[in-house]
Amino acid sequence: MTIQDKLRYEWRGLLLDSARSFYEVDEVKNLIDIMSSAKLNVLHMHLSEDEGWRIAIDTPEDNPSGIDYSLLTSFSGNTSWSADRTKWAHLDGRTGFYTRQQFVDLVSYAASRGIAVVPEIDGPGHSLSALRVIPQ
Repeated sequence: MTIQDKLRYEWRGLLLDSARSFYEVDEVKNLIDIMSSAKLNVLHMHLSEDEGWRIAIDTPEDNPSGIDYSLLTSFSGNTSWSADRTKWAHLDGRTGFYTRQQFVDLVSYAASRGIAVVPEIDGPGHSLSALRVIPQ
């Protein structure tokens, strides 16, 4: 008997929506392990949305705009989805964000298991998490 194991689709992915409710690094790594066992090869990570900003952005040394990008995570990393859409919740969903090093580690961990990480940062729509702290 001959068995040919050929995958039908090049992109066999999963979307993780960390923007609305945060997933800890260990949870993402566990998910990556499960994806690998199921022969999935792309982890699409939704990192910004109206409900929260989930990745630290370095403020460049040459910064003519004067924008402090650390505000994205210091405030909007602490917000999440709420059942009551009239307020920004700190309790209904899980809050948090990935540091630069944590995200580099996740990408490396996924790559070691044959999985590419595709980060998604929304704009110009779905950007209230950014506009709350950087209105300009």
